[in-house]
Amino acid sequence: MKKKPEITAEDQNLFRNAVQDVRPLKKTNRISPLPHRKNPYHRKQSINTDETESERYRISDFLQNDDFCNSNEHLIYKKSGIQNQQLKKLKQGKLTIEASLDLHGLNINQARSQLDTFIQYCMSQEFRCITIIHGKGSHGKMPILKSMVNHWLQQIPDVLAFSSAQTHHGGAGALYVLLRKNR
Repeated sequence: MKKKPEITAEDQNLFRNAVQDVRPLKKTNRISPLPHRKNPYHRKQSINTDETESERYRISDFLQNDDFCNSNEHLIYKKSGIQNQQLKKLKQGKLTIEASLDLHGLNINQARSQLDTFIQYCMSQEFRCITIIHGKGSHGKMPILKSMVNHWLQQIPDVLAFSSAQTHHGGAGALYVLLRKNR
């Protein structure tokens, strides 16, 4: 086994001079519905679990057979009035992601409620671009959560556009979502 080379005083001084102006990064605006990995269904007490009170958006769960997605299918959606250039930036991941939601391990009702609460939070914080991680389905099964998220987002008035993420942000298992500006 090779020994690590000794760091000289000159190297230490060079390093200190190179990093003297470095400051810690600000905390990110990431929100996770899984604060403790031991219990994936743990929810904070402040989130209201009564769907009739907590859900602002009235979205349908009804999907027809042709509405289901494939695991690797690239999703894209835009409402009328959205410029193609804006959609192109979204697809390429060139917009700053201000918050992220991971729906892995949740059932349909939990995912719908989390998505609703998350989008309401993002709107209150005036975020424009967010990421929703829905996954690709498990073990070759139909990606139901992916299909449902696709269906739900198209019904939410605050969602202007969405596109499957770039590979480094989750690829076909995640979406970039563009939200409208608050009035």
